[in-house]
Amino acid sequence: MMNDVTPISNGNGNGGSRMGPLRKLFRGFAEEVMPGKSRVAPFNPRWEPPSVIGGLDADTMHGILAEAEGGYVERLFMLYRDLMVDSHLQGEFNKRKLAVLREEATFTPDDAEDPAAVEAATLVEDQWKRLKGKREALIHLLDSALYPVSVVEKVFKPGTNGQRFELDRLVPVPHHLLDYREGFLRIRDVAPDGQLLNSWHAPAGARYIVHRGHLLTSFPDKWGGPMRAVLFWFLFKTMNREWWARFLDRFGAPFIVGKYESGDDRSRSELAQAFSKATKIFGLTIPTGTSVDLVQSATAQAGDAFKNFHDVANAELSKLVVGQTMTTEASANGMSGAQANVHQGVRDDIKAYDALALAETLRDDLFDQLLAINGVFAMRPSIAFGGAAEADAQAVATLITALKQSGLEPDDDAIEYLSRLAGFRLRRSETGGLPFTLAADDANLALASSGSAALSRALRQQFAGVSRAAGDSRSAEEFEREITALLSSGNGPAAAVLADSLASFGANGLAGD
Repeated sequence: MMNDVTPISNGNGNGGSRMGPLRKLFRGFAEEVMPGKSRVAPFNPRWEPPSVIGGLDADTMHGILAEAEGGYVERLFMLYRDLMVDSHLQGEFNKRKLAVLREEATFTPDDAEDPAAVEAATLVEDQWKRLKGKREALIHLLDSALYPVSVVEKVFKPGTNGQRFELDRLVPVPHHLLDYREGFLRIRDVAPDGQLLNSWHAPAGARYIVHRGHLLTSFPDKWGGPMRAVLFWFLFKTMNREWWARFLDRFGAPFIVGKYESGDDRSRSELAQAFSKATKIFGLTIPTGTSVDLVQSATAQAGDAFKNFHDVANAELSKLVVGQTMTTEASANGMSGAQANVHQGVRDDIKAYDALALAETLRDDLFDQLLAINGVFAMRPSIAFGGAAEADAQAVATLITALKQSGLEPDDDAIEYLSRLAGFRLRRSETGGLPFTLAADDANLALASSGSAALSRALRQQFAGVSRAAGDSRSAEEFEREITALLSSGNGPAAAVLADSLASFGANGLAGD
């Protein structure tokens, strides 16, 4: 299959000079990643590492972090996996991912006027639409918003429709397979049945997509990424629940307080026996002259303390994952419009960055490769996930309107930016813009419709003499004299109607502006 590679021109008629390097590229790529040599193994829950969260305490947590800083990150990533059992953390992380993945990706050529760029965008979009496993892969790549890194394996197959290679599917690489003990990222080998092997390999660029979607650029991967800040808040919150359950188990039921006369040892003994039997007979038999009171401990006040700590822990988790707390629960001072706008702005910034970082990684680790191995040498297309925030879109729309009123308009190269902003492809209208707003146009149409009858009457009155002159004239010279006299007699009523209409049209245009 590699011997029939068609020479690709570089625009100077020197396609043959590139034949050797291209054939070498294609042959090396095929030997490296084509089916039969893939290291992808089916997921087998049998070999999933056990949970490490049982019996977790501060000492165990520090031990896991120390291991990770030495390069052994397996237990750290297993702990990260287990943290997602927390409903609050899971919900906040899902919010962040869904903000990016809730809409289909859109592809835009780098230059809509360049046939090669359009071809590149078409090829990438076509393969993306037929790609299997992309939803799970994108979800996994977005893990690196909190994880230090996410890795996805690319699986190729022989191409169709004139293409040399096609993407078959994307396969997420579980985080617990990653390792840094050699000082760089390695991936643990897996047997065909999913069993872990005691060998590792480096993630070659031809095979893997490696994504780092966080802002800790000076934070080594083995230190754990932003998720490290979650660990102790989660631990304290979990221990807080356990402590609260123990408190309720011990102090939640009321205390039984028995009273007897001082020195009456017999009554004291009978009360003690009655208390010991109370749980069996669900009642008390006490001697005359004694009394029993039920005293409730101050669980309400104690419960407030536990609730406050739990709320603080959840708020810290929310601030780390989604940058604010307003979308989680309302606070006493968090419902004002100004503060809501600030919180929404933070959320929009995080969404925009997540989408931008994911798009850049896909272009670097996937699109460039797809184009090169299929012999398409053009600038890679842009990919966008959804549109801009509502406030940003409204601001741009207002700017464009203001520019138009000033006699300016965006150039063609702004269409790509506006397409990303809108979340779908845009093109310049073939009819062009109108000088007035829609409201002014509607008013002008109504004015023209109502004024047409008056204009018609005025024209018939003004030019009625033309038909009389044509009938009464005995020669062409006489008719010419009659018409000249008629037309030189003044503007007439029709001119007044037209002047009034044009003035009204102008007034409508100014009102529309």
